[in-house]
Amino acid sequence: MTGHIEQIRHRYDQFSRGDIQGATQDWAGDFVWAGGNSAGLPMGGTHHGKAAALGVLVRDVAIWDEFTMSPDEYFEAGYTVVVLGHSAIKKDGQSATTAFVPIWRWRGDQINHFQLITDTLQLAQMLGLAADEKGTADAIDNP
Repeated sequence: MTGHIEQIRHRYDQFSRGDIQGATQDWAGDFVWAGGNSAGLPMGGTHHGKAAALGVLVRDVAIWDEFTMSPDEYFEAGYTVVVLGHSAIKKDGQSATTAFVPIWRWRGDQINHFQLITDTLQLAQMLGLAADEKGTADAIDNP
């Protein structure tokens, strides 16, 4: 059996090629997705079950005009892999690169928990849900 880092590296390669089913084949049926605290932002909220997590992933990637993930570093400790990476996103003519830190946890040979740490303010600004550096906001100040 390959190490957890190689397994995750392969899954990110599959995801970048658009193979969502292959990228998520190791997710347990009772998989838990723990995104940012704001469930109203892409990849946010806590979702239980592989089907619910897949729904969040597919829905939230589709929010962006363009979305790519690039893992930069991997760290493994026992049944946990931490990835340091960045996403390139585009929406309505705006583009940004945002850092992400996913934490993957295994139970046996299946991944049963995913926790995502990312810059939720930057995502909210790109979607017009928070004030940008100029102090302008759409949805928050002008519901």
